[in-house]
Amino acid sequence: MSTVNLLVGRQPIFDRASRIAGYELLFARGSDDRVFDAPQDEDLAWAEVLLGSVGIGLEHLVGSKPAHCDASTAVLVSDAAFILPPTHTVIEVDESCALDAEALAGCRRLAYEGFAIAVDHYTGEPEVDRLLDVASLVKVDASLPDELLYEIATRCYNRCLRLGATGIADLDQLDRCRALGMHLYQGDFLSEPCIAEGKVLSAGQVNRLRLAAKVMDPDYQLRDLEAIIRRDPALSHQLLKLAGLEAAAGSFRTLKSIQEALVLVGWRRLKSWVALLLVADRGCSSEEQIVTAMVRARMTELLAEALLPVQSDVAFTVGLLSSLDVLLGVPLEAALADLPLAHEVRDSALHRTGPVGDLLGDVVDFQRGCPGRANRCGASPGILQFAHLKALAWGVEIASGMEAFAAA
Repeated sequence: MSTVNLLVGRQPIFDRASRIAGYELLFARGSDDRVFDAPQDEDLAWAEVLLGSVGIGLEHLVGSKPAHCDASTAVLVSDAAFILPPTHTVIEVDESCALDAEALAGCRRLAYEGFAIAVDHYTGEPEVDRLLDVASLVKVDASLPDELLYEIATRCYNRCLRLGATGIADLDQLDRCRALGMHLYQGDFLSEPCIAEGKVLSAGQVNRLRLAAKVMDPDYQLRDLEAIIRRDPALSHQLLKLAGLEAAAGSFRTLKSIQEALVLVGWRRLKSWVALLLVADRGCSSEEQIVTAMVRARMTELLAEALLPVQSDVAFTVGLLSSLDVLLGVPLEAALADLPLAHEVRDSALHRTGPVGDLLGDVVDFQRGCPGRANRCGASPGILQFAHLKALAWGVEIASGMEAFAAA
């Protein structure tokens, strides 16, 4: 099973008292010099930053502070931004962004939904002034001439807008901006950008496309989405990470199953996530480990259907989560640490406690060729053998479908 290394740059933004007031999230490449400049494809940069934020965990990147993210015109007119919690996100619109009527309407819609809008690299151009009616923050380059900085500050304060300075390179620039009473300060002189790193499972291309097609269907059913996501450990893992963003929005709850995660995430955020997956195109996973993980999840579910019917959805999730250490190449405790899981789900996957944990323990022993030790849940050898064969057929069918798609 392949994994993708995540890199997200971040630079702190300070207030007048030199306290951290937020972080700007930046596109970062994995070169030795850790370049932070965005690629020519702005939409790709946006997708990489947002998926990286989900994969690493927004709480690790910004804590309880606002996340500042650049947005292209395409982002403004879509639902892509809704993958992030609106009340903790500042959408930065560059002055050079093509502000046609549709983009401006997109800014108004985002502001109405709770996002803060910031005008970045503002130089006082009259055609950008219409955006000031939507924005709550204006960011200017600290290297602008004194006269222009004063003019911009006066214009912003007259509109009751907050003003921030970016690109502060030395003490002189910092003192000039402080003398103008600016609210926020950012630049390498105060703190250079740093890199946050993480790993995410790479979702299979066939399942990404199936999921996208289903989300685009106006008559889709939640159970159809669940069926697709359950076929791919990467999608399941990323969905749980996405549900964890609710913690940053103050509406955190623990989850027991993939179905609960889908309900919590909601249609709009789900659609944004699928769109980002397609843009980023993180490759296909079809190695033997994915079959082992899927067989474990499905076999645990099948045993639950026979012995603990009300726990079957939970059992599948527990079985899948228990394979994340192998799939991600990290200790299982670390793999589960940032997921919004109910305690009994986490303990079942990690420590194999409780009724579902007993099921999982028997499944693992059976997979490892120790059927004699698989005696925790009370299932007969015949039931174990039947569940394993049925689960194996299901896992092989999924793998075959991925390989056929890749070869087409």
